[in-house]
Amino acid sequence: MYRHGWRAGSAPGFRVDFESGEVLPPGGDGSFTPPHSRSLERVSLAVRATRNILLVRLLRPELRDEVAEASLRYALKRGIEEYFELEETEIAAKAIGRDEHRAILLYETAEGGAGVLRRLVEEPDAIAEVGRTALAICHFGLRDRRRDDPEAASGRRATGAF
Repeated sequence: MYRHGWRAGSAPGFRVDFESGEVLPPGGDGSFTPPHSRSLERVSLAVRATRNILLVRLLRPELRDEVAEASLRYALKRGIEEYFELEETEIAAKAIGRDEHRAILLYETAEGGAGVLRRLVEEPDAIAEVGRTALAICHFGLRDRRRDDPEAASGRRATGAF
């Protein structure tokens, strides 16, 4: 990721006084010079971050509906968090792309990551277990693929709250 300069500035990069380490504010004409400065240079900043990611593409067109995709994205995220015992902030899920190129981008937010996305790919049963966990969180029955009885679901939520 590159930071090309001040939003309000017209010149690329940042002016840095290498004597003092001060980053100078954007100057309209570039004429502002701090007192006692001997070494002013323009600098462009770059940051490199490494994250574990997993791209999920929905091949069936009917699943590319924004509502269905949002539900699946949320369910996958919650299933991963619950199954791998992650904090809510340790994994992120974003919708990316358009039309037939739409996908769900899952990524581990912690530096170095927790390694769970790699496990989803490498362990044969991991994605199935995440799916089962997600269905349970969403109160869907696995046998008949319909929502469970609302009273039973309400009872599970109440029990889980204590």
